[in-house]
Amino acid sequence: MPSTWEGSAPPEGDVLKIPWGNGYEHFRPTGERQHAGGTRVDIYHWIMRTKIAE
Repeated sequence: MPSTWEGSAPPEGDVLKIPWGNGYEHFRPTGERQHAGGTRVDIYHWIMRTKIAE
């Protein structure tokens, strides 16, 4: 999984769910922000992986 990901963020405080391979990676916001490339970005922490239901 790349260390950075660009896309639409979920509503503030919600878990970010990213499709990856045969499942989803789930991330929770830390409440921290950092500057990257002249932009303030939210920092997320990985919390779990789930598989796609068949």
